[in-house]
Amino acid sequence: MAFTSNPFPLQVSVNAVFSKYTITPQKGLNFGPVMYNTTSQAHTFEIANVGEFPFAFALFDTAKTPPADAAAAADASKDAKKKPPLKGTKEAPKSSGSVAVGAFTISPECGVVEPGSRQTVSVTFQATGSQLCTQSVGVDVKDRPFTDHPAGVPLELIGESCIPGIECEKV
Repeated sequence: MAFTSNPFPLQVSVNAVFSKYTITPQKGLNFGPVMYNTTSQAHTFEIANVGEFPFAFALFDTAKTPPADAAAAADASKDAKKKPPLKGTKEAPKSSGSVAVGAFTISPECGVVEPGSRQTVSVTFQATGSQLCTQSVGVDVKDRPFTDHPAGVPLELIGESCIPGIECEKV
């Protein structure tokens, strides 16, 4: 059999697409002064999907968890919701739905954002003692461009725990 050239070549075009997202506010959250031994009101930030396909996200403490593990946690959480465990096997550990990063509690810790929709993430600050708390949280968006924050998108959380008092020495 002889190979003949086709007078009508097949043209194929390919479009590689990464996950596209926005995080609002971009700089992070500042809780300001909060009285000690209390929990602040929840502050929120949004992760919006401005791309063509759904993506998984996971939040992690940048000092402890590498972003690869965070993406795996988001995938495991997504898969666990879809299928029940097989008979005779152990059930996958369930996520608490929130993650503690220093004095801050963030909920939900992972999820899936559909195209054109947004996920609101709630953060609370537990004030203890008299101190300024600053934590860096990473947001791992699965399938984002390789050059876009390889260690996770940083988000700064700031809160100040204050003990109220009256200054009587300097009149």
